[in-house]
Amino acid sequence: MDYINYEDRIVAFIDILGFSEIVKESITNKDLLDKIYFSLFMLKLNENPKNWNSSMLELEEDFQKKDKSKFEINDNLKCTQFSDCITFSVKYNDDNFHEVFSSFLSRICLIGSQLLYFGVVFRGGISIGKLHHSSENVIIGPALVDAYNIESKIAKSPRIILSKSLIQKLNYPIKTTDDRYPYHGYIKRFEDGLVGSTQLSALEVLQKHIGEYLINIKKEIINGLDDNIDNPSVFEKYKWLMNEYNNLNIIDNENFKKIHALNKNMTNKNIHYSETDKINNK
Repeated sequence: MDYINYEDRIVAFIDILGFSEIVKESITNKDLLDKIYFSLFMLKLNENPKNWNSSMLELEEDFQKKDKSKFEINDNLKCTQFSDCITFSVKYNDDNFHEVFSSFLSRICLIGSQLLYFGVVFRGGISIGKLHHSSENVIIGPALVDAYNIESKIAKSPRIILSKSLIQKLNYPIKTTDDRYPYHGYIKRFEDGLVGSTQLSALEVLQKHIGEYLINIKKEIINGLDDNIDNPSVFEKYKWLMNEYNNLNIIDNENFKKIHALNKNMTNKNIHYSETDKINNK
């Protein structure tokens, strides 16, 4: 057993939205069963710290200008998964905080885009502080409480919100290009004032390297809008995702086509976003 002691760690608490409903429907829907199994399996793969390398950051100029060794977090990364919830944490110190957080956030955003590709939506909170996270999956500490409260009480929409204590430690304001770290490309301020990322954030950073991700993510968002014809709370989450998708800054990628407003350019009114998409993309 690990020696029980608090460490300074960055911690993310992630919750898959609508998980219980997906599980119920999966009894009679094999596609849903495959979707939820694959999603949990993929999350399980990320329990292995060896998968948390800095390879995703190598495309970014802000990474190439820094000491690359500081971005490696494999040895200090821990993960605990239970059902539809997963907690990631990583140890940091003042000397490597910005690099560690860059690797941590970029990986979570990549996981998010991979899950959204298969129609799985999540919400999360990230904080910093004292935490004990053992290899036996025991996790205790005020940083976890903070991240959980952000996810469950503050985030509301399918996004990953950063705590105030974490934001205060980030390198803002950015005055020169030398002040930038890779995490700056993933972070935005939302209209309600909160700061964080979404499952779409990696798409803007990777741009031309996202292949068919844009096509399938668009399809999954449209499916979410159409499927939740009797669930307004879930529908609102997909409507929020639709707006975030349409506002992505994607340059020179023929796969990026916005999701049209319901019944745009249609003479016969319909109730399905998929029909609007068909008409406007003939």
